[in-house]
Amino acid sequence: MGRKQNSAKKQKRGNENDDRISKLPDELIIFILSLLNVKEAARTSVLSRRWHQVWTFIPSLNFDPSVVINDLCWVRNRWFLLKGRSKYVNWVNSVLKTHQGSNLDKFRVQFDLDGNHRHHIDAWLKFAIERRVKNLSMDFRNFEGLLDPQYCFPVLGNLSKRLRSGTVGFPHCTSLRALELVAVNINADQIEYFLSNCPFLERVCVIGSSALVNLRVAGASLCLRYLELIHCYGLESLYISATNLISFVFHGPSIKISYENIPNLVEVYFAADFVGPIIKYLLQLSSYVSQIETLELNLFGGMEKIDPLCKFPVFANLKKWKLKIHATNNTRTLLDYAPFIHACPALQTFELEIARWNKHNVVMRRAKEVPDPHCPHKNLREVKIVGFTGLAVDNEIATYLIKNAFSLEKIILDTSAPTSVDNRWDHKDPMSIETAVKCAMGLKYRFALGNKLKLR
Repeated sequence: MGRKQNSAKKQKRGNENDDRISKLPDELIIFILSLLNVKEAARTSVLSRRWHQVWTFIPSLNFDPSVVINDLCWVRNRWFLLKGRSKYVNWVNSVLKTHQGSNLDKFRVQFDLDGNHRHHIDAWLKFAIERRVKNLSMDFRNFEGLLDPQYCFPVLGNLSKRLRSGTVGFPHCTSLRALELVAVNINADQIEYFLSNCPFLERVCVIGSSALVNLRVAGASLCLRYLELIHCYGLESLYISATNLISFVFHGPSIKISYENIPNLVEVYFAADFVGPIIKYLLQLSSYVSQIETLELNLFGGMEKIDPLCKFPVFANLKKWKLKIHATNNTRTLLDYAPFIHACPALQTFELEIARWNKHNVVMRRAKEVPDPHCPHKNLREVKIVGFTGLAVDNEIATYLIKNAFSLEKIILDTSAPTSVDNRWDHKDPMSIETAVKCAMGLKYRFALGNKLKLR
């Protein structure tokens, strides 16, 4: 009997010696747990008495929707939606009830919730801001990914006055560094309040708000570095004056955007259904184009012919340009973009993504001869074409870039469909691959590209 007791004591002592993680300081264990999602962190409570309460102090609360969706994915109807909403709300509420941390680095909720859950969402928002949250993210797009905002940011009376007086319990929002709102209706007054009252706010991302109308992003003391406004189609005007702004993303209605005092803006992303609004956005930015280094343009609705008389502003310092387009049966050439490429004399990297809606409606013709360059690109070193099929429009733009890039070091022809856009073209079709390979090999031998050409 004594031997058994001694053996049990030795085994227990050995197990304690092996559990070195439990001997770490609470602060370090909490940091490790903060790298997990909420569900994984909560599971550690069963490890031992030492771990029972530790997870409730984690500073990062990311309520991953897959935790609920995966449990209910076997049914796809209204019951599924109602059951999922109820389970998600109860899960968030139960975690917040047990959470003991006094500060939050991150608070993120993401689920298909509507106005019926306003009381719960308001309480979550109050909870996060009272704990001096640094990164706040609320994403309520529906299960199909559509932006149909049903929840409105709390505006009981004038939000700015109520926040200043503290009557709605948000006295600590000055700690905010990043604000992301998806399918949440928030108006200009509310955004402007956060901009002017959160001295460390560096990032603002608003996607799918229909309440934005006239927005001013301005202030001498703004810390804002990243601004994203996407699918806010109620927007009528936008004024930006932010000395620290580095990156600006805009996809919305064709409006006048006024810029002033943006000396550090170097990254710009514009998206539109047609090329007209894109050119309008670029012209509105013309006073600052000389400082832009990275540009991304996305044409969702296809590409119409560019007016040959259109004068593009010269992007004297643009080094990286990414262009995404939808090629339709009306897309007969991509060489209309040549004047724009000429307007980027310092360009070093050019990436083109081509999405095709229907492989049966594309223009089938022989590639035309591309003239020799009259304005070569001396700095263009890397070219990438995603969605390359080897058809005439692809062949012509690839030939143009090869002929004009005197310092070309690498050209990548990727036959896969762009992942960032909706495609109905099967790029893995054997005949499509064969056409792409044949065209790529033709370019390789015609221009003696050798290892410079990479086919994926």
